[in-house]
Amino acid sequence: FVFMLFPDTDIPRCLDSLHSFGEYMAVQGYKFKFSKQYVTFHQCSDGFKDCLTWFEFGYYDLPYTPAYEGCTAEDISEFIHQAMNSLAVYDMKNTLHYLRLFFAVTNHRKPPVKETKKTLNNSIYALIRQNPKYIEPVSGLKFSEHDLFSQIENAPSLSILEKELYCSLNHLVEIVLHSLQNKEDCIIEKAKSYIERNYNECISLEDVAAHVYMNKSYFSSFFKSKAGLTYRDYLRNYRIEKSIRLIADSNMKIYEIAQAVGYNDSAHFIRAFKEVTGKSPGDYKVSL
Repeated sequence: FVFMLFPDTDIPRCLDSLHSFGEYMAVQGYKFKFSKQYVTFHQCSDGFKDCLTWFEFGYYDLPYTPAYEGCTAEDISEFIHQAMNSLAVYDMKNTLHYLRLFFAVTNHRKPPVKETKKTLNNSIYALIRQNPKYIEPVSGLKFSEHDLFSQIENAPSLSILEKELYCSLNHLVEIVLHSLQNKEDCIIEKAKSYIERNYNECISLEDVAAHVYMNKSYFSSFFKSKAGLTYRDYLRNYRIEKSIRLIADSNMKIYEIAQAVGYNDSAHFIRAFKEVTGKSPGDYKVSL
């Protein structure tokens, strides 16, 4: 912070020069702002508070996106939660997707910078709790260019932090995947995670195979040998498991539940439900 003090009655003639210098500094990557009015010595403490407020806002330097107008603080928490869930199962595609949403909404809402840093730090600890395989690599990156906690604490702006984190998290996943003794289990984890995130959509065997970079035919036999179920049965069972919860916890109609768990055809849903539970959805609801 730079305070230039002048007598109350003296209007400095160098203001134009100061603006020119500020613009020059901006080109060099520095942020600057002048007070909108002259302040007296006794007003400096208020000016200091104004500077702190402005630098808080200056931290959030990503492009403005009108699409996030209606997003809330709860959305920020949900996006970072989903990002860490995806990272825990080595799904970088969805990790980056949710991180981009997190950064975009955070940039729009501009919470206190300390709060944003705390959210990110907590998310790294949450990742470690979800998947202990990350403990050693995260610790091993300390004091390196990929030190996550150092990046979160020291990045001068959100745009720089976003760029650094993308690079470091990708590096972190590569380390963990390389260290896994049983990479086949990792592939099954990724496949199941993809199914469980997209079960309410029209997903095919080919979609899941592509997600784990496998040939469709080979993946089909590979999945059955490792999971103990065919892809079709695993997807069906997961959808029915979700539908059972909806039947128990909601007043939704059968066709609404069918659509909610990925069945566009109610008759198909009822058949699948009977295959798994031995009862129709209606009979199951009556028995509760």
